[in-house]
Amino acid sequence: MPELAGLPDAALRLLVLANPVVLVTLLAVAGAATAHRIGLRSALAGTAQARDIRWSLALVAGLCLAVVIAALDHAWAPALGDAWQQVRDAADASAGWASLVLGIGYGGLTEEVMLRWGVMSAIA
Repeated sequence: MPELAGLPDAALRLLVLANPVVLVTLLAVAGAATAHRIGLRSALAGTAQARDIRWSLALVAGLCLAVVIAALDHAWAPALGDAWQQVRDAADASAGWASLVLGIGYGGLTEEVMLRWGVMSAIA
């Protein structure tokens, strides 16, 4: 945006983070207020013991699902056209450990808190 061009890089990064932080906070509060009423438990929220979680099952299921999604992505990529391929190539070129950690952190944790803990428990 031209209006933000004069801002320092640190300020732009904070602005980009503002929306997700507000959303996660609001939905986490909504989940904390409603999740226990429908029986959702969380080791982080203190409503379940960490030993109650089947970590090995979660790890195996997550890895299997990752393989299936990667295979589908690879199989469908040619059918999505040149524009999609250019976006995919650009993402692959910029991918690194930082992108992986951010993707897992945001996709795996933030969206889980927002949707499962917040939205789903409030709707249910």
